[in-house]
Amino acid sequence: DNYAEHRADCVLSNVGVKAAIAKIDAKTEKSSEITRKTQLADLEEAKQMARDLKMPAAFVSACREQDNILGLIRDKAPNAERQAEILARMSAEERAYRAAWEKQRADELSAVDPVYPRIKEERA
Repeated sequence: DNYAEHRADCVLSNVGVKAAIAKIDAKTEKSSEITRKTQLADLEEAKQMARDLKMPAAFVSACREQDNILGLIRDKAPNAERQAEILARMSAEERAYRAAWEKQRADELSAVDPVYPRIKEERA
């Protein structure tokens, strides 16, 4: 164990190895300059260019990408897997309560027709 540590120290103190490590570190530093901040700045520039060139689709696309980077877009579409996981964690009593609540809510919504209330009154 001590021998391995001693050899590692010898290798790491070698001038050639130090230079190679420094070169790799510089390359890594340069590639990691692309950050969230720079991406947002680039997208802001793209938005401005799209606005100047009167390209609404490009403008909207840049806005959407910015929102995505900032975490403002949330998927609200129904997800069958997520619903199945939620139901699997529920007890039978909780599932029955939820089903009753959903049925009651559906009945309430179907009883009131806000789009055509006059037509419903005429039928009655």
